[in-house]
Amino acid sequence: MKTSIVDRPKKETANTKYFVVGIDMHKKFMQVAVTDSKGRAHYNEKIECNNSVIRKAVSKMPDGTKYVLESSSVWYGMCRFLTGELVFYIMPSNPLATKQIAESKKKTDKADAEILADLLRCGYISGCQTLC
Repeated sequence: MKTSIVDRPKKETANTKYFVVGIDMHKKFMQVAVTDSKGRAHYNEKIECNNSVIRKAVSKMPDGTKYVLESSSVWYGMCRFLTGELVFYIMPSNPLATKQIAESKKKTDKADAEILADLLRCGYISGCQTLC
């Protein structure tokens, strides 16, 4: 049986210091990839762009989780919701500087979300200035 992000317990293991979440945004859904500080993948699935679904998913993540959101035509509303209502670290990526995703031969939502999470985990994400 597949485990959903909303069913995961809110805990950290001795080997896991923090989690990083890469979000590939679309109008009706988002691809969410969760990795730990060692780069191990824990989750990579689509979830609906619905405030109650997102709120439930985020509530299961431990404190100190870092989020990176791919800048797209629908990123601003999500950024406002995540930073305003749920208050945590979120980095909107600069699409012009995130060349690894643009140049990738494996262009899927899952791969994009994984790459975003990995770039943030390694400190290579190029953020952009926001007012959200």
